[in-house]
Amino acid sequence: ADDEAKETAVEAVRDGIGAMRSYQEMMYGLSRNDAKHRDAVKKMLLQYCELDTAAMVIIWKHWMLRLASAK
Repeated sequence: ADDEAKETAVEAVRDGIGAMRSYQEMMYGLSRNDAKHRDAVKKMLLQYCELDTAAMVIIWKHWMLRLASAK
């Protein structure tokens, strides 16, 4: 059951809410002292943040191009 909870925390990093919950579990949950689990969650959180930031940059560039062409 404990292993299932750990897998769930790693798999939950699919959206912002899941990322926040996984971070909270990693920092304050029952598995907070399990270095292997923390590393897995950290890796997933970093991947999620990288993709989320890239998406925001793409959207920002799109709107900047739209605004520039509207002038």
